[in-house]
Amino acid sequence: MLRHWREHQAQVKKLALHELIQLNERLLLWLHGLEQPIPDAKTLLSNLLAYLKMLKAARHNEALAHFASLLENPKFERAMAICSGSVEILTLLTDYIVGIKG
Repeated sequence: MLRHWREHQAQVKKLALHELIQLNERLLLWLHGLEQPIPDAKTLLSNLLAYLKMLKAARHNEALAHFASLLENPKFERAMAICSGSVEILTLLTDYIVGIKG
C-alpha cells in the first residue's frame, strides 16, 4: 500500500476502525522488516504521510493514536527510524499527541 497509495486510497477510506488498527500493525511490521537502505524511502514516507493525513482528516482519532502508540514501542524501533526520515510525519504525530495531552 505504501508503494502505491493512490491505488489503495479509496479502499482504505472505507475501512472500519478495527481494520485500520490491523492495517497500522501490518504497515509498521512491514516497515520494520525492510532491508536497509530503502531505495524508495522517499515514496514510502510520502505515502505514509498521506495515509496519516487521511486518518486525521477523516477524524479516525483512535486509529491515529494507535499508530502513534505503536511507533513508540521498542518492538518497532526500525520502523520509527524509517519514519524519522520525514519531519512532516513526526510533526503530525507529535502535534496530535500534544493535542490529546493538552
